[in-house]
Amino acid sequence: MVTDLLLVSVGNSRTRIAHGRVKPDGTRGDLEPAVVVENTDPDAALAAAVRVIDRLETESARILLASVTDPVADPLAERLAAVPAAPRLVRLVSAAGQGLKVPIVAEVENPAAVGVDRLLTALAASDRTQGDCVVVDAGTAVTVDFVDRHGIFQGGVIAPGLGAMLRAMHQTTAKLPLLAPPGRLVDGHAAAAPRGPLGKNTSEAMLLGASRAIVGLVHDRLNAYAELAGGYPRIIATGGDAGLLFEHDDLVEHIIPDLLLMGMQAAWIRAAAEA
Repeated sequence: MVTDLLLVSVGNSRTRIAHGRVKPDGTRGDLEPAVVVENTDPDAALAAAVRVIDRLETESARILLASVTDPVADPLAERLAAVPAAPRLVRLVSAAGQGLKVPIVAEVENPAAVGVDRLLTALAASDRTQGDCVVVDAGTAVTVDFVDRHGIFQGGVIAPGLGAMLRAMHQTTAKLPLLAPPGRLVDGHAAAAPRGPLGKNTSEAMLLGASRAIVGLVHDRLNAYAELAGGYPRIIATGGDAGLLFEHDDLVEHIIPDLLLMGMQAAWIRAAAEA
């Protein structure tokens, strides 16, 4: 029997909601493109989730929720539980907290402190590559994590995301403007993407500086992780700014916006197999 899943991932700034399936043979089924809503609009998140709930067909259906922003996720979970005929909600967590633990080994100093988002993207990337891999999550923060060929999360780095860098430049200087990454609005205005390798105005110079700092970090860490692995890992990128930063990067093999949701599917499959 196919298992229907409502997948809800609450990030630092946005919530992703999608309908996924697990096939009767216990492998990952379809994953529809996620609806993405701002965390400042909880009603939109609930409405998107209810639209998926109305389409769930199997008695084994579940709502899977993963969160790095519990003040947003907790009220949403309560509202989802109150929806008529809603499936049972299962919370995906790291080594800390109550819920379904993400089934991946983390060889770090304090596994309980690793964000559930990092573990889920690592799980999905490992399942996809079946070897050494690097996961770049370019969102509010940027993480560059290494997962070895045995599927073990080995840790990585955390840095400010593109938006955070741009805000910091504005907040800590007297004249630099407040910018958002291209495609997003600040005070009703969207920044334009740089037209070449040289910033011809202040906005272009800021965008180039911030974006190339992130790309340089990823390339630097890839070289370091390759030394540890004895060969170059495959790179998978995800997150809201992944396309902007890595669309033309020869080292990034895949850009997968819903990598975390794929990790949620994989976590559920492994949990069912071990039950």
